[in-house]
Amino acid sequence: MAAHVPFQPITGSTSGRSVAVAVTISSSNAGVVTLSSSIAFSPTLLVTNTSNTTLYVRFSTESVPVATSGDVPIVGPKQRVFSNPVPLGTLGIAVTGSVNGSGTNQGSIVITPGQGGI
Repeated sequence: MAAHVPFQPITGSTSGRSVAVAVTISSSNAGVVTLSSSIAFSPTLLVTNTSNTTLYVRFSTESVPVATSGDVPIVGPKQRVFSNPVPLGTLGIAVTGSVNGSGTNQGSIVITPGQGGI
């Protein structure tokens, strides 16, 4: 049986800080950011949906990925830990919500790089 390793955020002064992706919907536009882990090895990502809306997240090696409702759903308000596909480099992150949601501000996702938690 594998031991559970608690999630430990990378909080170094030069890299590894959390990034927030605000999701505002006007048709199918998504929020896009990049996260650099080129200085501090970050094999896992803590993803926090701060809203009450389901948001969809795509992690990619592309600098400008496009998220769709076919990507990973994050029900809000919840947190999930994922393996980082680019643990020592630049990761593209895209987030989108439902185009049927009310209003244009659908919430935000906060991505925290770190180790453990899986």
